[in-house]
Amino acid sequence: MVNEIPTYPGANLVHQCLRPMHPRKVVAIGEKVKNLLKDGFIYPIPLTDWVSNIIPISKKKGTIRVCVD
Repeated sequence: MVNEIPTYPGANLVHQCLRPMHPRKVVAIGEKVKNLLKDGFIYPIPLTDWVSNIIPISKKKGTIRVCVD
């Protein structure tokens, strides 16, 4: 399946800046991403300029949920 977003000719594309993460969350994010890669739910792509940020969400129990676009 291929998803394509039509844009206007001459439109300026906007890059999303990388967000700084708390060191405690960086470790949890790394573990979650490794599990998602191992399970085949996500896969690496070479277009690193156009990748969305990973969003860590703190849960009430103290764990972290990782949202990947």
